[in-house]
Amino acid sequence: MTQKTNRFERFWKELKRRKVIHVITVYAAIAFVILQVTNMVVRPLRLPDWTEAFVIFLLCIGFVISVFVSWVYDITPAGVRKTKPIITVKYIDQTIHVTSSRWKIATYISGVIIFALIAFNFISRRNLNEDILKLEKSIAVLPFLNESPVDSNKYFINGIMEEILTNLQKIKDFRVVSRTSADQYKGQDRPAIPEIAKKLNVNYVVEGSGQKYGKNFVLRVQLITGKKERHLWANSYEQEIREVKDYIKIQSQIAQAIAAELKAVITPDEKHRIEKIPTENIEAYDLYLKGTYCYQKSTAEGFKKASEYYEQALQKDPNYALAYLGLANVNGGSTFFGNVPPHEAFPKVIEYVNKALKIDSTLAEAYMLLGNIDTYINWNWKAAELNYKRALQINPNLPLIHASYSGLLAITGRFEEAIYEAKRAQELDPLSGFFNTGFTFYMAGQYDRAIEELKMNLTKNPEYYQTHMFLGLAYLEKEMNKEAVSEFEKAVDLSDGNPSVIAWLVVGYYFNGENDRADELFDSLKERSETEYVPATFFYLIYLVRGEEDFAFEWLKRACKEHDTYLPVMRSLIIQAGSRYQALLKEVGLI
Repeated sequence: MTQKTNRFERFWKELKRRKVIHVITVYAAIAFVILQVTNMVVRPLRLPDWTEAFVIFLLCIGFVISVFVSWVYDITPAGVRKTKPIITVKYIDQTIHVTSSRWKIATYISGVIIFALIAFNFISRRNLNEDILKLEKSIAVLPFLNESPVDSNKYFINGIMEEILTNLQKIKDFRVVSRTSADQYKGQDRPAIPEIAKKLNVNYVVEGSGQKYGKNFVLRVQLITGKKERHLWANSYEQEIREVKDYIKIQSQIAQAIAAELKAVITPDEKHRIEKIPTENIEAYDLYLKGTYCYQKSTAEGFKKASEYYEQALQKDPNYALAYLGLANVNGGSTFFGNVPPHEAFPKVIEYVNKALKIDSTLAEAYMLLGNIDTYINWNWKAAELNYKRALQINPNLPLIHASYSGLLAITGRFEEAIYEAKRAQELDPLSGFFNTGFTFYMAGQYDRAIEELKMNLTKNPEYYQTHMFLGLAYLEKEMNKEAVSEFEKAVDLSDGNPSVIAWLVVGYYFNGENDRADELFDSLKERSETEYVPATFFYLIYLVRGEEDFAFEWLKRACKEHDTYLPVMRSLIIQAGSRYQALLKEVGLI
């Protein structure tokens, strides 16, 4: 044992004599500084994700070379010399070579630097942990970069990102910004993280990239603080795709890792829903991702392709609840964004929603759709509120649920509650333009406030046609007819000639005294209604403005028979039209 100790002591003395210990200390300090600088500049300089790993690799190689060189060579006042063996040194000097004062100073300085950096990181981390506990856990998930060799895999990378976003939304401890707002930062040319975080009003940002090649995919995800752009957590995943659970496992791991980093509480129920496998059929899952990618385009062609993919997914797995929910969304969207009459589309929506809920009773969007049907089709507002509340219990981070619930509250005259829900929707989707409190203030008769809110919303997103449309309605109520016409014209252009918006422009022209233009546009709208769906409520409104009350009443009866989705929204306007119209609304249960 003594002999082994003596060998170790001799080896340690030899390391010091050859200045290997000094070199290691100095190298460690320099490497530590390099790693810290690399970590700080990777994101601002938009360096590749592999930069830090590459630097670590180079430093490891440099460490081996430094140790080897310090063992073999020595820096002396006379230059670089090969280090002599200890026997030769003893023969010449009878003493072991003494360490130069310069090396000692360098070693001490390096030790101080390492200690200071460790202390700084410890204090910074402690302060960061304190900030995490204090700050609201608000998150934006930016669109993932597709690094696949072909663009056809975009749907796959988008689907992975969407599922990670959805998982985070299921955690009540978080406030997660919706995809529609985050989608504005696609591609590599997006602004710096602090600017994005400020615009989206979040404290944390998740960004990532991925690629799919054959049956394998690689995913890189990182969590960054919004204010100072500090990287809190990052990980890379590489997975062979054999089963659906290969996708779900990684998606749930990412959500739970982010929650752990931000000290968020995940309830057992939330954990179960995050880890739940929606289908065992991998082909069905892939078809569902393609369908969702098409549905998000919100175009007639997109809805058609999405419907085909969802149908194919159900052929592979008839018990795939999300595919049924996808078909429900497509049919609902075909009314709100297309020209399918609600009395044709919504029976299918109800059928698909009920099938989805029979398989999986934890689908928040399914309850939201039932709430929409009860609000705008069945006019059963008590049932609608129950469905909206249940949807919010399952997913409090979905802005469309808050917006839909706000619409119901506004229709039923509960304006303070409606404004609260509208603001919540706006917080969750600040840049989309769809969610704003302007509509609620309009319904409440607070037209000045509505104009103010709608104008502010247009500064965030001037391309959303419904904002212009509601601004035009508020201007009409203020008898600012010229301004109303201007907004309606913008809305028509942005909506690609949506017939509902055209109807409001007709009304605007009549109020502004431009009867010829109004008559011409109205004739084209009537012609158009012969081949596509135009809500009957708007023909009622136009005839009423023209003073042709018998025609107006007949169109209102038709709207009631068809359960026109615009009737609940326009209920207060209809009531103001006179007792004849009020009696009809009372007869069908709208009053």
